[in-house]
Amino acid sequence: MHDGIQLFVLSMGSQGALVGHNGEIFKVSPPIVEAINSVGCGDALVAGFAIGIARGMRITDMIKLATATAASNALHHGAGIINKVEVEDLIKKVKVHKLM
Repeated sequence: MHDGIQLFVLSMGSQGALVGHNGEIFKVSPPIVEAINSVGCGDALVAGFAIGIARGMRITDMIKLATATAASNALHHGAGIINKVEVEDLIKKVKVHKLM
């Protein structure tokens, strides 16, 4: 059993996010996209993390998936519209830097 918070995410919208995981802190730079709609992007980010956790992904891969999922949502009118092909392309453009 672990004490304390094992994972936290502080979203900064189009400026990226800070992610803490088991004592490590990461700065996330999202891909630059022509955002149409930001409604639902936070929910999409959470969904991406949930999928990553369910799949047992490494934290850096999970961060990239979650960030790309949120970016895909931003490219569409309406909330919760995620395109798998877009996500796969956007994952390659997410930058994750370990701060500590």
